[in-house]
Amino acid sequence: MADQPRFFFFDQPPPLFVRVFGLGFAVLGGFGIYAGIKGFIALVHGSHAAPADPLACTIGVLGGAWAGTIGLRFLIAPDTARPVLSQPLLFLASLGALAGTAWFWTFTDAPDFRLKLTLEFGGAGILGLVLWWSRRKGRSRLG
Repeated sequence: MADQPRFFFFDQPPPLFVRVFGLGFAVLGGFGIYAGIKGFIALVHGSHAAPADPLACTIGVLGGAWAGTIGLRFLIAPDTARPVLSQPLLFLASLGALAGTAWFWTFTDAPDFRLKLTLEFGGAGILGLVLWWSRRKGRSRLG
């Protein structure tokens, strides 16, 4: 059987790159947790500003914990052969990206910003669902 074609982005990266990537995710996760807790504290003290919205604070804490977990996994054991997101998390993250796209479309009036958000978040959600489906059917080489 002939070797499968290899693509740059899908090769196994060097361990140093994985650790730097993990450090970035851990820092991002820490910032999300910090911002979420700071918003909850502001909410408890009577602030009704947008950063103190309970939904935004919850998203910050949960998203920060999730990103921090992924980052720590890459820092501690950079196993690049294992997928970063499990099947349920990949499915939920993809649906979350699509829901975020719909939410931004609802509250944004700038057409250029809408297009940018649709291409970024909507594209990530659709590609995530495609990857989830291909893994489910056993046809994915990506993990």
